[in-house]
This record gives sequence, C-alpha cells and structure tokens, in this order.
Amino acid sequence: TIALQNGNENKAVLLLERAHRLNPNDTDCGYNLALTYQILGKTKTAINHYRELLDNGLSKPALYTNLSVCLYESGLISESLDLLEVVIDKHPHCTEALCQLAIISEYLTDYKKAYSCLTKVIYVAPSFLPAYRRLCCLPDVDQKALYSLLKKILLRDPSLKNETEYIEAISCLGYQECLSLLYT
Repeated sequence: TIALQNGNENKAVLLLERAHRLNPNDTDCGYNLALTYQILGKTKTAINHYRELLDNGLSKPALYTNLSVCLYESGLISESLDLLEVVIDKHPHCTEALCQLAIISEYLTDYKKAYSCLTKVIYVAPSFLPAYRRLCCLPDVDQKALYSLLKKILLRDPSLKNETEYIEAISCLGYQECLSLLYT
C-alpha cells in the first residue's frame, strides 16, 4: 500500500501478489491488488480480482464502482450498468457510482439520466467538483433549470465561488449567467 501511495505500482503489485498468496482471504490486500492492476491498465486482471472479492462477500461501494469502470473500459456496458444498479440500490448516495452511471448514460446519449445522476451527486456532495463540469457540459440541458440548480447549491454552499473547477464549469452557461452566480 505504501509503494502504491508513493507511485511505485510495479513494486506494489509484487508485494501485493505475495501477500495475496500468503493470505487469499485478506480482502484489503485483494482490493488493493485489483486497484493496482486497474491503475496499471491491466483491466482484465483487475476485473478478475474484483469479481473474486465479490464472490468472497466483500460489498463496499468502491469495489462495485471500480469494477464497473473496468467493465465499461472493456466494452461490457450492460454488465457495468447492472453493477451500478446494484451499488446505487444498496448505497443511493454513492457519488462515485452516480458519476459513473452519468458517464455511461452520457455515452449512451441518455442525457436526462446523466443529468439526474449528476444532480443527485451535487445535492448529496456539493463539494464534489467534477460533477459540475460534467453537468454543465451535457448537451440538451435546459439552461434555465441548470442555472436555477446551480444558484440553489451556491446559496447552500457559498464557498464554491472560490473553487476554480466550479467557476470553469459554470462558465459554460455564458458570461452573464456566470457573473450572476458568482456575484449573488
């Protein structure tokens, strides 16, 4: 884990593989091993390790979400969606799962579903800044409804005005709207 945190993924894999062989029931080790393979772009191997963890009863939201990302990247869209349905059903406020569902929905041109997911993320976690950019850049979004939503969130959390990522996202609305939100 320390090697992984220090950016030495290859060393992390060697150590985690050894630890996993010594104790295949250590779910933290198994999860970190799968995550490391995912970081290294070895998606098939990561999928196998994530599925093994699910088969062994591990049920944390990040496991489902990371596996969903791997499945999506492997072109297994329907499996990825099915997995996201499971995690969102169990954890309706899981921002990572909702964002991943928004990404897939956007890919499938279901912009209403993407909008709905991102709106939930913003209400649950107003400081989850990546959601704003995705939301503001969605095509076919009612700009007035979006402006109203962003204004409501900004009233609830005025500190967002100081976040560069938030400002970049709302700049998609247009100059006047952006200024109006920032100086409300």
